[in-house]
Amino acid sequence: MTQTEQALQLLPAAVAEAGEALWETYFPADLPQDWQLAFYAHSHRRLLLPARLWPGTAGAAFGPWDEAVPATLRLSLEWPGQVSPEEGAAVCRALAAEIGECLEAVLVPAADPATVDAIDSALRAAGLERLRIGGPAQARPLAHAREARFHPFAAGPDGHGAWVIDPEPGLDPAAWRELVEALLAAGGHGPTPVFLRTQPERLADLRTIIRLLGAA
Repeated sequence: MTQTEQALQLLPAAVAEAGEALWETYFPADLPQDWQLAFYAHSHRRLLLPARLWPGTAGAAFGPWDEAVPATLRLSLEWPGQVSPEEGAAVCRALAAEIGECLEAVLVPAADPATVDAIDSALRAAGLERLRIGGPAQARPLAHAREARFHPFAAGPDGHGAWVIDPEPGLDPAAWRELVEALLAAGGHGPTPVFLRTQPERLADLRTIIRLLGAA
């Protein structure tokens, strides 16, 4: 099997929503915010930092990044539309200096390929060619998703990328299964992060469904 033909492997993960109930209720009530990522990483390996928590504009949402991000966690950043390629690359370079290989990817919601190319060039100029760049984003209809975007990786084989999904609230196991089946029907190849704006405790159930459907 070639790299392009690698079997699709869905990797469910959360979107960090500091201050929002769907995120905060996952943690013990007395847990300091700067310990949240370490607590999350006990069970989960990837996390998406949404644009509203972009480090260059919102500061360190979880405290000093070099202390907050455990070595086992792989962090992706959602690129804000108002941040220029050069400004964003400087932020990514500073963050990479603090957390090293834990910074894995940036996802670009913009639908303009020229924007993605400019971000790619700026990251390379900043010495961050190792970062995976997902974009331009493609809106996709998915069962039980209020919004779903697929971010094809700018470098690498076709069909490799990451999802960002806002699922309908209150899904039961049958509905989660239908969402996973829709992801499988959408196709793709290789390890594919699926970042969900949902309670992190739902991820364990979702992994079970993915495993039963043969996409783990």
